[in-house]
Amino acid sequence: MRRFFALFAAFATLAIMPSSAEKGLDPLRAGQILVRATPVLLNETERTDRIGPLHFLGGWALSSPDRAFGGWSALHMDKGRLFAVADTGAQLSMTFTGKAETQAIIAPLPTGCGGRWNKKDQDSESIARDPATGTLWYGLEMHQHLCVLPRGERRALEFAPPVMKDWPNTGGPEAMTWLRRGGLLVFAEQSNEDPGTPVAWFATPPMDAKAKGVELRYKAPKPFLAVDAAELPDGRLLILNRAWTPPFQFTASLVLIDKPALNKGDMLKGHEIARFAPPFISDNFEGLAVEETADGLIIWLMSDNNFMPPLQRTLLMKFRLEM
Repeated sequence: MRRFFALFAAFATLAIMPSSAEKGLDPLRAGQILVRATPVLLNETERTDRIGPLHFLGGWALSSPDRAFGGWSALHMDKGRLFAVADTGAQLSMTFTGKAETQAIIAPLPTGCGGRWNKKDQDSESIARDPATGTLWYGLEMHQHLCVLPRGERRALEFAPPVMKDWPNTGGPEAMTWLRRGGLLVFAEQSNEDPGTPVAWFATPPMDAKAKGVELRYKAPKPFLAVDAAELPDGRLLILNRAWTPPFQFTASLVLIDKPALNKGDMLKGHEIARFAPPFISDNFEGLAVEETADGLIIWLMSDNNFMPPLQRTLLMKFRLEM
């Protein structure tokens, strides 16, 4: 009965509350925040440390007394340093070690990227970083825009690549990754037509609206949609895909794609290597990162809680890829 009333209250709140895109957001105060980490299991009914070729190294439910914490939609990891962006236009940076409490830095998107303070103008769903130059790219979903922030700069440049102009408003750019061969690969979450969903391939770094992109397609396993992407050291791609079953059941599928040729019109397809569905832990996983370490190739997953705890959580999951 208690669960029923919790769900009813959640639905009632959503039904009568104006969307954050309509009412705007409170200005984000940049600074230090406290982040708490509570360990979670991979599978609560069967004690296991494997899901497909992923060896489970640890999982945590993250929380913070700061009301701006949450909504994390994209993830980057570098030598234990976590960097995430939220669909509210927030950025999170911290060194993550699994400690019960950690100090983190929260800040708005860089000046020049997105509008202040309207959610639909700063809905950042994807990030990518060029490891050679430190240049950062952000994807803004509602307007099909990219922002670029060269290393050392404080102001970003925002532009609309022509190859992305017909993508659905709420359907991308949802996933993005920088490739070792150079260039940027950007995935839409949804499509106005079948088969597959649009992908934009920029062979050279897109720095303004004149950037020439090539359109490809991506075929996700049904009923999933791509929400993040990362490249493995050998050139293969990992795609994180998500599916939602009302009211609050999320599942995720991790797909591996052999090193793609990236020719115009190509259909990117792969095979599923892991599925996060009960009895395995599952939530609104939207962030994926690959990190090369002395302990092997580490795969990180992060979930977007939609600011709806306890119905949804901010989960951070750590695996070693063994294949």
